[in-house]
Order: sequence, then structure tokens, then C-alpha cells
Amino acid sequence: MRLHGSCLSQPLPRNYTTMEPPQDTTPAPAYISTSKCDETLTFLQDSAKAVSIPLSYLLALVPTSTVDTYTLIFHTGTGGVSSSSITAPPAELIERYAIPATTPAHLRGPVSVITSPHSGLGLAEAYSTTLLLPILNFYAVDYEKHAVTDPNAIKSIAQDAIPAGKSTIILLSGDTLISELLNELPGGKRPTIIPIPTGTGNGLASSLYNPSSSLDTLIANSLRALLHGSVRPLPGFTVTFSPGALLLDRPIPAQTLKGIVVTSWAFHASLVADANTPQILSSSSGTEKFKLAAQQNLSPPLHAYRGTISILRPGRADWEEITDTDGQGHFYLVVTGVSNFEPAFRISPAAENGADGILRIVYFGVGDVRGAEGVMEVMEAVYDSGRHVSMPGVRYEEVDAVRIHVKEEEERWRRICVDGAVVTLEKEGWVEVRRHEGWADVVCESRVG
Repeated sequence: MRLHGSCLSQPLPRNYTTMEPPQDTTPAPAYISTSKCDETLTFLQDSAKAVSIPLSYLLALVPTSTVDTYTLIFHTGTGGVSSSSITAPPAELIERYAIPATTPAHLRGPVSVITSPHSGLGLAEAYSTTLLLPILNFYAVDYEKHAVTDPNAIKSIAQDAIPAGKSTIILLSGDTLISELLNELPGGKRPTIIPIPTGTGNGLASSLYNPSSSLDTLIANSLRALLHGSVRPLPGFTVTFSPGALLLDRPIPAQTLKGIVVTSWAFHASLVADANTPQILSSSSGTEKFKLAAQQNLSPPLHAYRGTISILRPGRADWEEITDTDGQGHFYLVVTGVSNFEPAFRISPAAENGADGILRIVYFGVGDVRGAEGVMEVMEAVYDSGRHVSMPGVRYEEVDAVRIHVKEEEERWRRICVDGAVVTLEKEGWVEVRRHEGWADVVCESRVG
């Protein structure tokens, strides 16, 4: 696995082969060397073979019961995670990657680990087994582990397995499972959650843990929060629906859902819904499914979404209608309390520390862009550090609440997205989103950028 003469950003093979250590440059069982690209750790995996790993791939050093021996946990460079025993690591490595000797405060009480094995690229169990559980075992954490393998599992976990009062829940999943958990928790339970992102978009973790174009970096940042972070409230929003709204073809209890990342209508909601249809899932996965759904929804001419959108500004009592330009129809509306929907998709750049308790809308209509090309220009600007919020035709502002009264005949144009879950409104149905202080706390570090 030694990367002689190559840039260290090159992915390592998932099943690497070890190489003989260089006879003239191995002064100790483990050492750090520097190339023109990056620093590299080389260490003896056994008495005759050496392994070299870019330092940027390293995640943690976990002490073992053997003196001066650690478990080294690292990214494979191909989307996975691996570990190896290492003896006598350099002092610099211990200083940078060894986990704290003292158990973090949020791991001293009841802890639940919840994995979503089928989310994203299906890496939740691998990260749980290789990264998380060795750390919890080192701290002798009393935890229970649950895998969500069917649609009803999260309900029984939330109601029966999560203790009353304060507890910590570590979720290896995407946003939808976190939202489902909060919606199923009975009163009297206010957990502290720690998301380790293994979903597709990972909006909450991307917002809290310093956005980056790299999912590996996001995983590393979430681990740092687990080990060094502090607890603060996680703000959210309530989403109330008209009586005929259906979630997975079933009525919604009390016609209300809890949300933490996004509520949307029109293009964004259609994209999320279509990306999870059997036709697209049969040929793609991960973020690729959203690209296919986007192409499907951008086929000319753009659909003019019909309905009434009203907003309630902070501190105001009167509702204000958002009118579509020249009566050409609505096209894009998201209501969000976080900064990012993906590591690099910065939808709401004004959100301080990723989630500041302020709801904001991003809106544009059919008449505000030049067809599909104009839509893509806006989306590309979102990836460009949130530059879209200053583009002509894009509306970006703070709100306390949003009402949408949908006036569409076809069901496909009446879909609402709430944190990845898709709700279908009845004809002349409506939805209202309101800011909420939240139902849980979250562990995070102060975010920069």
C-alpha cells in the first residue's frame, strides 16, 4: 500500500498488499515521512511487512491493553474504513490522533447506537464496527445497538429502547432516519444526538461539522465532535398538513411532522421523490440518483407549479404572498434551518454554525430563470459557496413561517419533501411550516467557514 512517487490524494485499493520496508529508511517500527504531496505514516504490520498510509486518511488511535500498542483506524480512500494494530507510533501521531483519556461527558450516561444499513452506500455497519464501537468499548460505555432494517423498526426503537429523560443517541444514517426518530419519540424523552453521516445527502452533519467536498472529511469532523464536542440545542420546525395529506399512503398522525433540515415543494420535492422511484433506483444509487431525477424534471418546458405561497416575516403578524414573475408559475421553494444539504451544497450560507434556529427560504419561479440552463446556473452557484443567494431572481430571506396552498391537478406536482420523506397533498391541499426551538440536543464543535 506504499505510494512511491504518487500524489497521496490517490485512493488506496480496498484490499491492499503490503510491501517490504525500505532497508535504509526505517529507523523505528513506525515513522512519518513527507513527500511533495502530503505526509505519510509507515509502520510495521508484522515483523516483515510495512504499510504506508497518508496522514489525511487517519481517523483515530485507540489504546489497547498491550503497552505501547494501539488500534489505528483510517479511511481506505475508496469510501470505506479499516483498522490495523500499530506498535510504538511516533509521539506526533499520538498527539494528533489518540482519543482523549477521559470519557466525554455525553458518553457517561445511557447511550444508544442506531444504524441504517441501507442508507447511502450501505456503509453504516462498517463504520459502526470499525470506527465507533472500538471507541465506545475503550471508554467502557454502556450502550445498546440497534439496526433499522424495516420501516417499522425506528418506531419501536424510539418508543421502547430509548430511555426517558436525558440520553445520547449516535446515529449512523442520513437525515431521514434522524427525522423519523424525532417524530416517533414520545414526550418526556429529549435525547442528545450525534450524527455520523452515512446517508446520501447528510444535510444535518454537513451543516454542523464544517462543510467540505469530501465525505471522508465530514466523517472525521463528526468523530472529532463525538470526542471533543459540547452539547447545544438542535433547532427545528413543525410541518402541518391539510387533512387529506398522505405519508407513504397513510394519514399523518395529528397532521403534523417534526423537521430539522428542509421542507420543500416544486422542483426540489419532485427531485427527491423521483430519485427514490424503482425506475431510478434500479439503475443508480448515492448522489447519482438525484442527477437522473434532475434531468427528468428539467426536460423542457419547465413545469410551472401552481399554488399560493405566503410567508410570515420575523416579528410580523401579517402574511405576505410571494408572487410568481409574470404569472409564469413557481419552480423552486425550500424552507430550511441549516446551511447545507450536502457537504458542498451550501443552500443557506447565512446560517451561523450550520443551524442557528432561523428559518430561511430560497425561492425562484419559472419566470426568474432561462429554462433548464438557468436552473442549472442557480444550482451550480449553490455549490460555489452559496453564491446563488445574490443572483438576480433568487429570493433568500428569513421567515418565521411559510404557507403553501397547492393548486395542481396531477398528484406528482403535489408532493412535499420533509427531510427526505415525501408527503402527497390532496387536491387543493396545503402545508404550513413554522419555526420551533427543537426536540433534541446535538453534540458539535464551533464551526468555522
